Amino acid sequence: MAVRARGKKVKKQPVKPAARPARKQPKARAKSARPAATALELAHRLALNSFADGLLEECSRDKMSLRATLDRFLPAIAARLGAVAGLVRTRDEQLALECYESGAWSDDERAGLSRETIRPVTRAADGRRTIIAQPLDVGGRKVGVAAFAFAGDRRADSDTLAARIDIVCEQFDDVLASIQQAGYKQELIVRLQQALKNVVFDRGVDDAVSALGNAIPLRDLVLIYQDDAGDGSVSYRIYRDGLCTHDAESRPHRHLQELIDREGATLLDHSRAKIAPVLGIEGALESVLIAGLSTRALGKILATADNGLSTFGLDLLRVFAECVSQRLVDYNRERRHLSQFFGPAVINELLQDPNYTESYLSPRTEEVALIYADINSFTKISEQILLDPGKIGRFVDRWSAGAVDILWKNGGVFDKMVGDCVIGIFGPPFFRTTPRQRITAAVKASREILAFTIGLEADPELAQIAASPVVPGLGVAVGLNLCPASVGLFGPNQDFTAFSSGMNATARLQSLAGFREILIMDSARDALGDLAAPIRDARFEGPLEAPVKNVARPLTYYRITSP
Repeated sequence: MAVRARGKKVKKQPVKPAARPARKQPKARAKSARPAATALELAHRLALNSFADGLLEECSRDKMSLRATLDRFLPAIAARLGAVAGLVRTRDEQLALECYESGAWSDDERAGLSRETIRPVTRAADGRRTIIAQPLDVGGRKVGVAAFAFAGDRRADSDTLAARIDIVCEQFDDVLASIQQAGYKQELIVRLQQALKNVVFDRGVDDAVSALGNAIPLRDLVLIYQDDAGDGSVSYRIYRDGLCTHDAESRPHRHLQELIDREGATLLDHSRAKIAPVLGIEGALESVLIAGLSTRALGKILATADNGLSTFGLDLLRVFAECVSQRLVDYNRERRHLSQFFGPAVINELLQDPNYTESYLSPRTEEVALIYADINSFTKISEQILLDPGKIGRFVDRWSAGAVDILWKNGGVFDKMVGDCVIGIFGPPFFRTTPRQRITAAVKASREILAFTIGLEADPELAQIAASPVVPGLGVAVGLNLCPASVGLFGPNQDFTAFSSGMNATARLQSLAGFREILIMDSARDALGDLAAPIRDARFEGPLEAPVKNVARPLTYYRITSP
């Protein structure tokens, strides 16, 4: 006889599973004392218990769904009990409420079994049959009802029938426990993934911790992780009873921050157990967050619960750790992309806005300050002095890293590197400064880049450059401009860059600069007006003019010098 699932699916309500308690005696379900069973009845119950257990074992071995299990189980058990119909109302693997039936059931009978409180023994309205029902529970929590209909008036032996049904329900409870837990685990995974989709990483983690806290009795949870895309700094969020109490950005924990300052990312190693003592957490469960098949640690989670965690609770904590690991991979990938152009502070601010791409990085036309900084005599240095490709590469890496750090420190954006020329933009991504402030910052940055470059002569590996008669020393040629440009993310790789004729003019100006020279367009010099404090000691020689190939008007510019 086939089992039928009736009615529309009811809106899912999460059911929090609990650890399965020790098996109850059959009469534990009874609401009143039942008469002692005879030896014959006890033998009958043992046989029924063995039959139900074997039947469910077969279903488990065949890896059957709940629907398929009940399709096999209900008719067989009904026949074994001598019932004419069987019914189970419970939640399926998706935690949706379903009613499974074997035999005929009227709408009134179904309605009676759908109530919160059910009658254990019910006589049909027409008097032709008796319904005996039992609640289904997992760890003491009601998760449904099982009922069997018997022909005729069976109220006289209802206690005996109820005891037999109780045997069946005890066996079926174990099946429901695994289904409820599997379904709840899957639902939690969906909720965690949904929470962690939040573009703002911190908010997503907060929501995910709240979801986990609703599933298991957490007291403390600590997430500590490394910025894998920027300066390698270590961040953290500390939760108590589901609420964030400390974080690295706005509410630092003094003792943990001191530990991080001393030991850095080494705290993420599995062998290092210094975090819990610093936080005063005892008995913490620790999980290292790993990226895929890599053995490199992305972060670490510490968690405690007042009465410990069951096996199921530990499983949910592992699920949480896996979801957070994947989110950290995505988060670091996002930071890695942004770190090609912006400094850490700007990245942190961008990622606090869920619409940061549309708000700040989509192309727009704005007046920006530009800086082109090129190493003087780089070809001669490479071909006649350093010679070794490894030395050349290390020199360019060190110089460009320093130049970009200076751009970021002064509020600039790193556009790109063309050969040995670093290009910077001032203004984006927030455009909170005035054009005058932007070109002032560009002038200040250019002077700092020049000083930094000259300072590299003290590096023992680069001392041969200063000592060589081939070049007069280390220096840069710089061109500065202030012009309208279309700025934002462009191209298949979504690079942050700018386009305008002013970019071409700045490149031409930079090519005119000599050894340790900084040149600035006349329009940019005019925008400076009275010099601001950061560059008040600068001197401007000019205006000067230089013809440019394929351009009708000559370039008009000034040379910036120091006193």
